[in-house]
Amino acid sequence: SFLILVLSYFLIPVFYDQNLIKVRLKDQILEKFNLEVKFKNSVKYSLFPKPHFYSEDTVLYQNKDSIAKIDFTRMYIEINNFFLKDNLKIKDLIFKKSEFNVNSKNFNFFEKILNYNKNEFKINFSDSNLFYKDKHEDVIFLSKIDNLNFLYTDELEQQLIAKLNIF
Repeated sequence: SFLILVLSYFLIPVFYDQNLIKVRLKDQILEKFNLEVKFKNSVKYSLFPKPHFYSEDTVLYQNKDSIAKIDFTRMYIEINNFFLKDNLKIKDLIFKKSEFNVNSKNFNFFEKILNYNKNEFKINFSDSNLFYKDKHEDVIFLSKIDNLNFLYTDELEQQLIAKLNIF
């Protein structure tokens, strides 16, 4: 009976209203991480490896302009109170297979994330590509991003840890 109780506690988010969850997650991502997102598909819940919501086909915006298309987004949540959907809080963001299209006008996107992320949670981009374009939309260089982490350390410092190749 204890196992059933624990599993039912962790499965409560499955029964939340999907549209409401989309709005709450979108608002929290903007508030906590200063990232404007749009979920093109539904947001789903998964219990393993730890409780999280995920979505396919997410778009990141900066100043109403699309800056990245993301194939898979995972939003880990705090497990302290699932009974109240208003208290649902995002811990970490994982973006996989992102395609960044940046130029001189929006290249400061990464700096804004680094300077804004002043909490114990992290943002991770993996298996991504960055296309830097000139004013004529010609690609100047391409960067293959294996791993890009934005985090706030225990010493109260912002850090950006990256593993990438530039072509």
